[in-house]
Amino acid sequence: MKLLYDFQILNDLLLAEGAICSVAELQGMYCGQLAGGRERDNKDWIEQAREFADLVHFDLNPKQEQLFLYLFEESKKGVASEDYSFSPLLPDDACPLADRARELGAWCRGFLHGFGASGVNKDTTLSAEVAEVLRDLAQISQATKAVEDDENESENDWFELVEYLRAGVFTIYAEMNHSRPTTYH
Repeated sequence: MKLLYDFQILNDLLLAEGAICSVAELQGMYCGQLAGGRERDNKDWIEQAREFADLVHFDLNPKQEQLFLYLFEESKKGVASEDYSFSPLLPDDACPLADRARELGAWCRGFLHGFGASGVNKDTTLSAEVAEVLRDLAQISQATKAVEDDENESENDWFELVEYLRAGVFTIYAEMNHSRPTTYH
């Protein structure tokens, strides 16, 4: 299955399956687990996605499994890329800012969930930088109403938030996975 890595296409496919989360939130969860150092085989990643999207009530067909694996592989390539090409899977600029902000909040909630479920020990000492990024992601996940105040100002803020998110994900991934080789293809 060759899919265009596009928010709307992938989101429509996921929601058509009955998922309770958007593709942004699911990608956030994948990225959070990867950033936290979680390693699984493909079958486990599919099962994790099914549970997160509340799709455990039926067996997946091969096409549905491919959707989950495709999203996972693209997410893995992005967060582990050495050229910093990662971008969160969010609606494009043609979508209303309020919709983009809602999905950005969902992405951050997914990331925080995934990071928390990644197996990071509660006694693990996080650097001040990682702790700050995690706090900021928690705030971003709750701040979607602020975009409705001033459209022009909010557009500029949008781009800054997305760039901050990208840099923050790289920061967390690099620190939490510093001893692991980045051999993702």
